[in-house]
Amino acid sequence: MKYLYRFLFLLTLFYPQFSFAQRDSTKRRTDSLLTLKLDSQQMLVRKLSAERIADSLKRSDLEAQLSNADNVQKAGLLKQLTALTHKDSIRQLQQKHRVDSLRRFIKGFPVIPFRDTLFYLFANQGSFTAHDRAETIAKRINKLSDNYTFSTDSLKITPSE
Repeated sequence: MKYLYRFLFLLTLFYPQFSFAQRDSTKRRTDSLLTLKLDSQQMLVRKLSAERIADSLKRSDLEAQLSNADNVQKAGLLKQLTALTHKDSIRQLQQKHRVDSLRRFIKGFPVIPFRDTLFYLFANQGSFTAHDRAETIAKRINKLSDNYTFSTDSLKITPSE
């Protein structure tokens, strides 16, 4: 037993990838100005997304009114509906532009479960950095591939910024 402990000690000493210690978060470089810029851009993207949701609710209400309206009211409702559609397309372009501008100064971290990049993560979430999130997602996908009873119908994909 004594030799096993010595072997494990030497293994972790010469091959640090075999040690299971946590990463030192104090050595991680963080750029506070970059983080502030990222947070403000994310807030604008969320605001645009919330406005799009509110407009889609208003659009569905207008469509319901349109089905019950007479010819005089239909013209006004159609005008409001086309204005909402135009406003929504402009807002969608603004949101796409904000996300693209984030990609210019934020380094994305690839999710690579099977030596192939599936997608990139750019933003932190809670206490997880984008790098930690990418590694965790890749590990979870690898773990799912080992589960032969896994059903792909049980996956739920939710879009995000």
